[in-house]
Amino acid sequence: MTQSRDQLRSQRLRLINHQGDALRLGMNWTEEDLGKPQVLVDSAYGQGHPGTFHFRELIEEVSNGIFEAGGKPGVFAVSDICDGVVQATSGMSYLLISGNDKSVPAHLLAIARCDIPAIHLPGGTQLNAPDYVASNKLWSMGAEVERGDVPKQDLEIAQRGVCPTCGACQFMGSASTGDGDLISIDVPRRRLDIVGVAGETRDPEEIDEVLAERRRIWQPPRPRHETGILSLYSRVARAAAEGASIT
Repeated sequence: MTQSRDQLRSQRLRLINHQGDALRLGMNWTEEDLGKPQVLVDSAYGQGHPGTFHFRELIEEVSNGIFEAGGKPGVFAVSDICDGVVQATSGMSYLLISGNDKSVPAHLLAIARCDIPAIHLPGGTQLNAPDYVASNKLWSMGAEVERGDVPKQDLEIAQRGVCPTCGACQFMGSASTGDGDLISIDVPRRRLDIVGVAGETRDPEEIDEVLAERRRIWQPPRPRHETGILSLYSRVARAAAEGASIT
């Protein structure tokens, strides 16, 4: 950290906010810590889903690196919501402003708006389950069990194995995208683009053709549930473009 400490924002604020030092000393900061470059370590850590459950260890490693470089980490966490956990509940009403796959772009947007040096550390994805069965397949499997088409034991075995590790889900659940797509996130321009298919980069013209074909062959799926709470959910939950809601 080569920037003069007198020029650091955290040190300039100390000349104005005399209460801040006292509050930090109340959190076991030392007087030496107060004079160090203060680095925010913000994460979506929580115990709501596997996507962020393992962040505590990552936070500790990042904090240790800051200490070793002569800084003082300030650790904050704002956890997010997993749609797989809150499906068929009123929690879906809040999914569009949170969510496991929303915390990454949310952090990137915050970095762009703050316009200060920052490093984004993704939490990684889960390892693949046996036969590449992902947790989003359990809804249809559960319906098959209810109809008597699949033994309940098969569902229970799948539930035990579809999330073998922590990390983001292994499937691609976004509209118009597919497994193996390469995605570019351009924070300054606020753009998200598909730049490759099947793990290989493609020309923009080829990408346009692929997306056009996906839109052409897409058909609205038949309702999986015609009775029960899930059928109610499917009737009242609006499209993502309009905002999810359950009334």
